[in-house]
Amino acid sequence: MTMIPQEIIELCIDWLKGSQPSLKSCSLVCRCWLPRARYHIFHRLSLDLRFREPLQELIEQIRVDIFANRTIVSCVRELSLSLRYQVGSQTPHEILKNIPFTNLRHLHINLACSFFTEEYPGRLSHLLILLRNNPHLEHLSLQTFAPDAHSLYEIFLTLSIHSPRIKTLILDDVFEFVHTGTGKNDKRRYLPSSTSQSPLPGESLGV
Repeated sequence: MTMIPQEIIELCIDWLKGSQPSLKSCSLVCRCWLPRARYHIFHRLSLDLRFREPLQELIEQIRVDIFANRTIVSCVRELSLSLRYQVGSQTPHEILKNIPFTNLRHLHINLACSFFTEEYPGRLSHLLILLRNNPHLEHLSLQTFAPDAHSLYEIFLTLSIHSPRIKTLILDDVFEFVHTGTGKNDKRRYLPSSTSQSPLPGESLGV
């Protein structure tokens, strides 16, 4: 049997990147087909926590089955997280803690009306660590959250320093954090702002 060059095999597998069944079949053909097929199988990962119960068990399962699997982690280039609004100590934001991906190009997070303020410092720190760990990030989308001025500043600063390849920043359904009082009885309100799609300084907005 004539040996087919590995470059030709990988090119053929690349043409199948839109078909999960075909890629899974390719991964079972032989050992030399597996890495390229696996790269496309796990290229895009979507985690939706909005309608799943019990939440804490689901998060632990994701950590064991996905985050602890180095093969999957090394292949993921596009990550989409959909959280849900929940009050209590065990919130969906726990999923943001210690996310192991370091090769992301696209990152989308639906933060489900989350408050990114001084009362919730862990949420911001987990997000900033994720951004710092992905220097090849090109597209970032944050949806449905209420940041204060400090949180927005830290996000922009982190992107400008640690994401030199960033092309597109999308802030969708953002609520503005506003102080309306002083002292112990200080009140806060969240004002809906218009959807914004903002390129970083020196970059053009991606379409």
